[in-house]
Amino acid sequence: MARLSSRGTISIERYGILAAAAAVVFAAGFKPALGQAGTTIVIASPGEGDVLQGTVGIRGTAMAEAFVSAELAFAYSTNPVNVWFTISEIFQPIVDSELGIWDTTGISDGDYMLRLRLIAADGAGTDAFVSVQVRNYTTASVLVQTASPTSPPLLQIGTPVVVRATPTIVRTSPSTATPLPTNTASLTATEVFWGFLRGGLAVAAVCVIVGALLVRRRH
Repeated sequence: MARLSSRGTISIERYGILAAAAAVVFAAGFKPALGQAGTTIVIASPGEGDVLQGTVGIRGTAMAEAFVSAELAFAYSTNPVNVWFTISEIFQPIVDSELGIWDTTGISDGDYMLRLRLIAADGAGTDAFVSVQVRNYTTASVLVQTASPTSPPLLQIGTPVVVRATPTIVRTSPSTATPLPTNTASLTATEVFWGFLRGGLAVAAVCVIVGALLVRRRH
């Protein structure tokens, strides 16, 4: 009778914990992923489409009656090869608490998916997903698309450079002056003196003649 009472008490406590977890999740307005009966798995924070920077604490709930473990991981939003990178591993049920800490500074900006996977005792897995944006080095309005191997290269316009022409000064050697031809009309000092003397004598002779004529007319 004691054994039955103990098992009954454990069963009642387990269902009580599951009921409390479900009540907390639904009261908060979350939409958990429900797998097998008694399984509750949800990423509560960050929310769908949130923009993340730096180190981010991720909260949520991972509860199951046959809980074994859970894994929090991330991947690129376009993930054709289904490759996920582990953020943290969880080995006990969690109700509205921290699931792990994600350091986003080591990855490129872009769109990502967060996945919380719960593994039950029978090996079945149940997943919950949230889409987020990482923007450590760009803003959401600037980053239009995520580069991929098939995407055409983005056009980058550099800063225009103004080139100013440097004036070139051309120095020319002075040309040799060509000597002027000899001026045939030039006079020497002696020639000028005799010219003035002859002119003076001519003027004096004219004056004498005019004076003589005047004197003679009076008489």
